Amino acid sequence: MEASGHDADAAAMPALDAALAQLEETVGDREFVAELIGDFLDGLPAQLAAMREASSNGDDEELHRVAHTLKSNAATFGAEGLAEACRELEQAARGPDRADARELIARVEADAARAESALAVARDERSP
Repeated sequence: MEASGHDADAAAMPALDAALAQLEETVGDREFVAELIGDFLDGLPAQLAAMREASSNGDDEELHRVAHTLKSNAATFGAEGLAEACRELEQAARGPDRADARELIARVEADAARAESALAVARDERSP
């Protein structure tokens, strides 16, 4: 049985919390981490739009690039579901089956929405 969206959100929180704690330790500034999260969230809609456009245009190179960038950024913030969906999309962009890419984009968008909610809470907790 598949977990509900709420259950998936709850299961993802420890990874997100751990990644953000590590990021705070690395940069040494909780408010700066809030800014980084904000920058990621501000850019997320454009990245998702670029992903959809690349897929619509059949631009596999651009689709791969956007998926790769989003994967790396998501992993930095502990959004493991989003990072994994992007990894799979990145691979599909290099493969022969365009239907897989369309399905994966829908998954990336759903995982992005969940990550966006969790990261907005994390950003707000770190903001002055």
